[in-house]
Amino acid sequence: MGLRSRAKSLLFAVLVFFVGLLMIYQRTSSNASHHAGVIEAVRLLDNTADDTVAISDYFTTDPPAPPKSIKSDIKKDMKKIVKTTTVVPSSLPTKNVSTTRSSKPSITFKPVVDTSKAYVVGAYLVDDVTVRLTTVRRCGSRLPLRLYVPSPNATEKIIAVKATLSTIGTPCPWWFQKKCLYVGYYATFRLPPNVSLADSATVDIGGNDRRLQTVPLKDARAVDSPKHRLAVCLQPVFLFAEWTLLIQFLEFWQHAGATKFYFYLQTIAPEVDRILRIYEQDSRIEIERVDWSFFPGGDESASDPNNLVYRTEVVTGINDCLHRARGEAFYVVSADFDEMILPFHNRTLLQLLDAYQKKFPKLGAFHFRSSNARVRHSYHNLTQPELLSFDELGVVQLERKVWEVGSRSKIILRPERVKRSHVHSISEMDGKRFSYTTIPPSDALVYHMRRVKERNPESESVANDALAKYTGPLTVNWRKRFTEHAPPDGLVLPNRGLAIMDQLESCLVHYFAQREKLCNSPYRCRHNFTAIQPAEWVTAASSWTAV
Repeated sequence: MGLRSRAKSLLFAVLVFFVGLLMIYQRTSSNASHHAGVIEAVRLLDNTADDTVAISDYFTTDPPAPPKSIKSDIKKDMKKIVKTTTVVPSSLPTKNVSTTRSSKPSITFKPVVDTSKAYVVGAYLVDDVTVRLTTVRRCGSRLPLRLYVPSPNATEKIIAVKATLSTIGTPCPWWFQKKCLYVGYYATFRLPPNVSLADSATVDIGGNDRRLQTVPLKDARAVDSPKHRLAVCLQPVFLFAEWTLLIQFLEFWQHAGATKFYFYLQTIAPEVDRILRIYEQDSRIEIERVDWSFFPGGDESASDPNNLVYRTEVVTGINDCLHRARGEAFYVVSADFDEMILPFHNRTLLQLLDAYQKKFPKLGAFHFRSSNARVRHSYHNLTQPELLSFDELGVVQLERKVWEVGSRSKIILRPERVKRSHVHSISEMDGKRFSYTTIPPSDALVYHMRRVKERNPESESVANDALAKYTGPLTVNWRKRFTEHAPPDGLVLPNRGLAIMDQLESCLVHYFAQREKLCNSPYRCRHNFTAIQPAEWVTAASSWTAV
């Protein structure tokens, strides 16, 4: 073999050797990154007290699958991880400046342009050093949020605090409604040392640009003796006209001991608004209307956020109300118009809750299981509210099936002890020392008094008279209230609630069947009525701050 041939062979061997080293290096680096990600995920699940890290759906790409040795306690909902910096000194808000990143080999990283917005509805001081915003944003949005607070340092004017972001109730998108691409997110800010917002009525927030938005700040810190023993959070109300059901709801829950009602309102018929004003004049209870408007700038397109939220983003509404009630109510129930929680054994609902609370002082929430109930109605044509009675509740057809927690169950909670609640179950307590329990159906049961045809086949039902003892007091209380607060010349209202409810249900069922293609949003249904004209709806004032 000649010298030249031997040189070529040697060069080829050296090249193969270095290629092999490079492949080993890449594989080792990949495995190291993979296992580091798994270790970080497990650490997050075991310790969520780290303020600089949050489990969320912030990025659109999933992390690597964990090795088989990691058990299934790494929940499917917790798919993405984001690290955020807590405090960023700044004299003035500035635009983000893209930086150049280099590696071997050299790669140019193109900045991601995110044109979607974050919609902020509430800002809450949950303790002395924590501000939590309730927001809605598009899945995968990388838009940052910052809180601007006065600096205790004389050399700086303000400090920008970067948010830790996490979904409120569901992964994004939710498996049940994959085409609903806007969901609720918490934006949580940890205040820097020596900064207090205890006396602040507003806070300034911003995104990528220089524009700051001022939003009201509510003091939601826990107190020893809140004003109300029981408050009711009504899930966001849309396209609602059944005023007889509104009266039943308010009378039952006031009889149960509620003295505070949070009404999250989007669109209601004028007759519903008129009945609500009667209750607002009653000094024995407090009615707080919370505007839950359409998202601003809607253009009816496929990308319109109003078409991309499930049921007005009900989970965000529930959790915003949870924060709104902190410091105001000892117990809070999240319920629909057609749900009643009945305690048994001659105890009131508050007596039942207090008994469990005394026995288990660290309880923060109570699940109540549910059964569907059917009642005969003869008030579909009633137009004079003073003639309404509740005699027909005396005997209902109650299904034998009792639904499990997570399926039509309802919750009563201590608001300062719960961080996340879904519609039918608790998602996360606000601190590991708190817990929740399920009340046995023998102690209390949710009667779900549906007025529309059940979507699923109904189970066997039996006659039940547990509500009979309520019919007299509810009727008397309503007529007394009407006499005290209604117009002197009486009140005549259209009764079109059931017709509108049936048409809405038909529309929602229609879109529910297409949920693999479209988000099942009631926004799509708002023009599908014959009993009411679009201009008649009483619509919420703008409530979202777009950042």
